[in-house]
Amino acid sequence: MRRGFGAWLFFLVMLAGVVAAGQGVPSAPSSGGTLLSQGRFEEALSALEVELKARPEETDLGLARVKCLIELGRWREALDSAHELASRFPAREDVRLLLGDCLLLNFRAHEAAENYRAVPATSRWVPAAVGKLANALIAEGEDGEALNILRQARASGTALSDGDLSLQTRIEPDPRTRLALLKELQARRPEESLLKEEIKVCEALAQRPLAPPIPPAYPGKAKIKEIYREPSVAASLDGKAGYWLALDTGSESILLNADTARKLGLSVLATTQYAGWGYRGPQETLVVLLPKVEVAGRTLQDVTALVNRRDAQFWTNKGGYIGLWPFRQDVVLFDRRRGEFGLYPLGTAPEGLLSGSSVSLPILWFRGLPLVQVMLQGKGPYPFLLDTGAPWSLIAAQYAPRLGIRVNSGKYGNLKGVGISGAFSSGIAEQVNFTFAGVRYERRQALVTEIPQRFSVPVYGILGRDVLNDFAMVFDGPGARVVLSKYPN
Repeated sequence: MRRGFGAWLFFLVMLAGVVAAGQGVPSAPSSGGTLLSQGRFEEALSALEVELKARPEETDLGLARVKCLIELGRWREALDSAHELASRFPAREDVRLLLGDCLLLNFRAHEAAENYRAVPATSRWVPAAVGKLANALIAEGEDGEALNILRQARASGTALSDGDLSLQTRIEPDPRTRLALLKELQARRPEESLLKEEIKVCEALAQRPLAPPIPPAYPGKAKIKEIYREPSVAASLDGKAGYWLALDTGSESILLNADTARKLGLSVLATTQYAGWGYRGPQETLVVLLPKVEVAGRTLQDVTALVNRRDAQFWTNKGGYIGLWPFRQDVVLFDRRRGEFGLYPLGTAPEGLLSGSSVSLPILWFRGLPLVQVMLQGKGPYPFLLDTGAPWSLIAAQYAPRLGIRVNSGKYGNLKGVGISGAFSSGIAEQVNFTFAGVRYERRQALVTEIPQRFSVPVYGILGRDVLNDFAMVFDGPGARVVLSKYPN
């Protein structure tokens, strides 16, 4: 079974968590605060509610209660409590930041950004606010504005954290500037081998002239055909037509079959590793330079790609995988049944590209990956990675217990699979239900596995093709939403 997370190209750096571990712990003696610091969130919540009745004006107790609600996955309640705190203590900038965190957890990235912006430039909370603001802007598809925020912060002397500096390297378009940022990051973390590998790639790219952007041809269309049950899009690689790239919305990079890279004679820039999950650890691979990629009227130049050096025979009928990141500025139609992949300009109404009734859902973007909301066991909604590269939906083992989802290892044991970024194991839980785009799914058995938490919000699962094949989809990148129309049975 192929893991559809794609490959986290070069970085193993996780962005700072939504709420720092110590934030919200009361400064005055508090049994609830002690329990919170110990990770005993249910007990901490009960204790804090008792303490708040006796000391309602103690802001830190209120912050700690919101923190407990966040940790327990009760994000709507956390948002209501954060709103109430902000109305009572409008001068508390840490309350304002926590309210922004709660808004982001509830997929209200624009409102989260406005709260982070409200922190005054003279506040001691500015370094935290800068990173959170940039993260929220990226989540709503405003990478350019996020880059400006980070650049301005550095120019004004604000010290960026390692996570924020890594974030800037991801969205910096100029390889020369990116190289300087990577070297600064390497000076902070000299032992990190993946940074050294990315520096090699950037050094090679920095010596090449910047390729001017080629405007897309709208509307652009490409055919879709299923190869090994994976919907694949017609593409031209380095000026040569006839290739098929599976659409993997869980991938941050282009991933090429080793045979494809060899036939195209692509230049090797560096050796790197797939930074996926797995009990076998990261897998070594090559980074190559792909001079040109053309899909549905959009042309990319001088693109770095990873090479899959496993299972070449399995990949014979397709060139590799591509995610949504090249099409973030487009309105993208993905209609599997009609065999159509289409690109449309900003402002195109997604509903007009679909037949029948449709449902619009907000997206949080993370490195070109779309996160959507899913109700799980009647609770939530919670963030799931929408991953057309995953054949099956998966539930995050680290969050399953709080929802009453238990793996029945005695009955089923553990399943093991090998994905492009390593081997992994999965348990099986019984009687799991979830709701996506207004459709309820009942699963007698569901796969539960550890999911690395490298996102801007906790991710409770991966939504795979066992669900997504039921829908025609339009990804409105600039509007940070996906519009879905269920196929007739």
